[in-house]
Amino acid sequence: MKNDQVSRSKSRLQNGKKLSRRTFLKLSALTGSVLGVSHAAGPVVAGAPSQKTDQNGHREEWVPTSCLNCPARCATRVRIANGKAVKVAGNSLSRVSDGKTCPRAHIGLQVLYDRERINAPLRRTNKEKGRNIDPKWTPISWDQALDEVTNRLKSLRGSGQAHRLLLFSGLNTVSAEDLISRFAEAYGTPNLISHNGLDNEAEKSGNWMADGQYNGCAYDLDHTNYILAFGADLLESARPLARYLRKWGKIRRERPNRAKVVVIHSRYSLTAANADEWIPLQPGTDAALAMAIAHVILREDLYDTAFVKQWTEGFEAYRNLVLSQYSPKAVSSLVGLAAEEIERIAREFATARPALAIRGKAAINWPNGSYTSYAIFCLNALVGSIDIPGGVLYQENPKYKEMPPVVQDDLARKGSGEQGLDLHGTDQFPAARAVTNQVPESILGGKPYPVEMALGFNSNFSMLEPGPGR
Repeated sequence: MKNDQVSRSKSRLQNGKKLSRRTFLKLSALTGSVLGVSHAAGPVVAGAPSQKTDQNGHREEWVPTSCLNCPARCATRVRIANGKAVKVAGNSLSRVSDGKTCPRAHIGLQVLYDRERINAPLRRTNKEKGRNIDPKWTPISWDQALDEVTNRLKSLRGSGQAHRLLLFSGLNTVSAEDLISRFAEAYGTPNLISHNGLDNEAEKSGNWMADGQYNGCAYDLDHTNYILAFGADLLESARPLARYLRKWGKIRRERPNRAKVVVIHSRYSLTAANADEWIPLQPGTDAALAMAIAHVILREDLYDTAFVKQWTEGFEAYRNLVLSQYSPKAVSSLVGLAAEEIERIAREFATARPALAIRGKAAINWPNGSYTSYAIFCLNALVGSIDIPGGVLYQENPKYKEMPPVVQDDLARKGSGEQGLDLHGTDQFPAARAVTNQVPESILGGKPYPVEMALGFNSNFSMLEPGPGR
């Protein structure tokens, strides 16, 4: 009956009859329920591809794969009907997403069959560049495109200028990243620039400063009791989004002890709207608030003394810094929050163990974001929420067969030894591994040297980075 109602409503739309807002909302809700029933009735087993052919010769199969619409690479299944992909669904064997997908997964079909999708190399024929200027793209063959790129690479390297090749690496798979990095090493350029400086580099460098793990975190959401989400849009864009969407329902509705979620964000986000509490914060002050929370925990001896004693170094220096400079009263006006509120949150966080302090882009994708990331991570250490049920976890990647070592000739060794354009590892950025935002400054200034050629792999930095006019 529901399907008939949806069909009649769609028929009225196609016949040109005006649709009221009320009717539209009813139709949207009804369509969502039908989709939900469809998902529930779908195949549960998600192992090897399953094929079947009906009496009319129509062939259908479900193929296990992964979503490519964000770096999380959630496990998915794609329904193939007569050779065409027609549906994307979650893979029930995935322990990350529990068989669910986020809305991004379904966009894959639109990308694949977009009528305006570019499926052949294009060469620019208009040398004049700028806003509203037609580049006059001309299609060329793959052979011609690859020959032109190869000849340019040979010419640059033959002149002893291999380091003037700039490589942008964006939303690539792990295997692709390995191949790109090996190419850069063998060619002889230090300028393989990752998009991570615009993405999760601050999180990883904060982890490295805290405990030596230069990697992203995972969180045991199933067993935690309290979440402080610093600028983390768990229901909108945090990765892996499919997992957060699934776990949100679990920690809020499927447990006898419902986890409390406190969102600290300058914006009233969708996540904040669905949380127990929203703390509106002055933008860019997350680190100060984290240190003030730590101040209360230390002052009132609410921290996990056993964890601190066994697993930390430099605790007294940290304690003295926090207690001497970051009292709730001292940071109250800076962060825009009453001192009494800071103290209440700190006590809740410290006594509701296991508890988690989660960092999001709105908190750490700022100048000095690595230090903000570090300050927030330290809250997890204070309450002993590292490598325990309900705490911070690190994703363990399977060990693959070792690739053969890269062989460098003299040109490659010379080029690789030059300073990289993003200036990572210099006095300006001593702890960084990727400083994506520095690259346009180096190019515009012609320092440490000019760029002669650039190749981008699955990247669009001009759209991603702030101040794209540079």
